[in-house]
Amino acid sequence: MAKISVRRRQFQIRKNQKRRIKLKKLRQAFIDAKTKKEKDEILAKVAKISPLVSKKESLLSEKPVKPEKIAEPEKKAEPVKSEKPVKSEKPATSKT
Repeated sequence: MAKISVRRRQFQIRKNQKRRIKLKKLRQAFIDAKTKKEKDEILAKVAKISPLVSKKESLLSEKPVKPEKIAEPEKKAEPVKSEKPVKSEKPATSKT
């Protein structure tokens, strides 16, 4: 069996995590959908992302997840600009 490079393995892990997150969101959207047309569109998206999970039963098999509990992929934090008060310079006084 051939060895997989670390970069390739990390890519596969991120790809699978992203797919799972998308499926969780689609599962929640399927539960929230009201019309048959909406549900069919969601099923089509699921079939495109993961062909083996395209059955309606598999979408309903797991408990619904609240939207705030769905984990988003971590993004790099942007540096925060701290606003420090500028020290005022004392006026130059000459002593004579």
